[in-house]
Amino acid sequence: SLPRGEAAAKDALSANVLARSERQKLNKIVIFGDTLQPYLDEAMLTTEGLKIIKSASLEELMSDGNAKAALWQALRTTAQS
Repeated sequence: SLPRGEAAAKDALSANVLARSERQKLNKIVIFGDTLQPYLDEAMLTTEGLKIIKSASLEELMSDGNAKAALWQALRTTAQS
């Protein structure tokens, strides 16, 4: 049977994100909103060289110009590093 629970979900999702980033040769990901953040092992992903950019939810980005500006700033900053 498959492992269950929050820790298993966190391990599975983080491993999937890492595998996809390696296949697609990505070194950055954007997380929109707070829903997935508890299910990602950010320490493991950053140790593996993946830069995580946290953003407001898509709904917030559509309605709040300040949230959109903050995301653009974060994207510009990480593009330069």
